[in-house]
Amino acid sequence: MFCFLLTDSRSDEAIARAKTLTQTEDGFEIAEKDLVMRGPGEFFGVRQHGVPSLRLADISKHEKLLVKVRLDAEALLKRDPELASPRHRALRDRIDLLFMDVTDIGI
Repeated sequence: MFCFLLTDSRSDEAIARAKTLTQTEDGFEIAEKDLVMRGPGEFFGVRQHGVPSLRLADISKHEKLLVKVRLDAEALLKRDPELASPRHRALRDRIDLLFMDVTDIGI
């Protein structure tokens, strides 16, 4: 089986992308390198790529931290699913503000 990659671009980015595709057939590895090159894009947006919007973590570099944060968030939501506790009110308000324009997330 053959795959021919053609481009008119001579940019460093295009060359790096082509090099990745010639060095591996592992889709996960290709996706990871693409994530590093392009960034994660928008969570609820229409753009395919973009500047990472995380201020404290880089998805491609801080995977262990993000896994811990996800597990902590799951534990918190298990204890207080509606974030109704007065201790969690500030978090609830921030989440509401962040997602106030989101009407359909496709779930």
